[in-house]
Amino acid sequence: MNNKKILLSILIGIILGFPSCKEQDKIYEKYVVPNGLTYPGKALNPVAHPGNECVEIRWQNNTDPKVVKASISWNNDTESVEFNIEPGADVIRRIIKPLVENTYSFMIRTYDVDNNVSVPVEVIGTVYGKNYVNSLLNRNILSLIAEISGKEIAYAVTWGKFDAANAKYSEITYIDSNGKNAILKVPIAESNTVISDMIPDGKFKFRTVYVPEMSIDTFYTDYKEYELPTKFYLNKSGWILEQFSDQVNTAAANVASNAIDGNVNNRWHSANTPYPHWLIIDLGEEVVVSHFGIWQSIVDVPAGDQRICSQFELYIRSDKPTIPDNNIGWTKIETFDCAIDIREQVFKIEYPVKGRYLKFVGTKGGSNANYLVLAELDVYVELE
Repeated sequence: MNNKKILLSILIGIILGFPSCKEQDKIYEKYVVPNGLTYPGKALNPVAHPGNECVEIRWQNNTDPKVVKASISWNNDTESVEFNIEPGADVIRRIIKPLVENTYSFMIRTYDVDNNVSVPVEVIGTVYGKNYVNSLLNRNILSLIAEISGKEIAYAVTWGKFDAANAKYSEITYIDSNGKNAILKVPIAESNTVISDMIPDGKFKFRTVYVPEMSIDTFYTDYKEYELPTKFYLNKSGWILEQFSDQVNTAAANVASNAIDGNVNNRWHSANTPYPHWLIIDLGEEVVVSHFGIWQSIVDVPAGDQRICSQFELYIRSDKPTIPDNNIGWTKIETFDCAIDIREQVFKIEYPVKGRYLKFVGTKGGSNANYLVLAELDVYVELE
């Protein structure tokens, strides 16, 4: 039955006539391009590198030798640039500027000598500007200590923790010992920096430098000025403990020399005898003492050992004292009241005095009537 229907359909087709091949060609003739369409080789693996109010578009050159130029368009093809491509170039590069800070969709097209155009290739790119720059944070300086040893001065900078995205380094600008401008680049990972050739006068300035991923430009925060210290920490490498009143025992954790070893995490622990408790220190050279520092111990007592003295006196002289000390020949600097619950205290000497030998005398106790426990003594000097 089905076969009869098929034969009947063929017979009707023969009688009525199928369209000829020529007639079919006429139907599609208007859609046929002579010799076919030509598509030049397209841009390969394009990348957009961000910049400051600009962007650089890069792509690998294709192997099509007929490609002679390219165009890049953006903002829905309302803006574009066209440029020639040099023969044999491995990578094609084009910087587009000026651009408003934003994220853009760029369309890349290549052309041959007959102006045939390739398939467009899209790449997304970011443009930075004033808004980005204004959002950048400057790394903070926690402290700056000027340390003097003999005639040499070094500035020790302690930086705050910093993890801002794309921050690469801090830049310190200062006047060096030759009177010239100097620039020091400090990696973000560095927490302590020592500058040994900065003149001890006035200020220096610093800023933080940012380089976003793949950026062709570097970005900077505004400079921030920092006042140089007016007091100079005296390096202890040449100090000698000449004499001391007492110590609780000779264990390394308690000896009197701990008070001048530069380590604030150990201590001098006096004997359980009535005040005063004292130390005589050879500073190694004659200096003008302008400030004096005292550190509370935290050994075994994280909140602070309040057995530090509540009052002390300072004395100074230029010649070496006799042994044992007879308290003759000393010039009294001052009497100071000392808090028993502050980790570090620095006292300004109203009238700076010059000398080589310093005598520290704890005259009154803290929470304990007899013991004196302290971590460290510091001396700050003036330049002559």
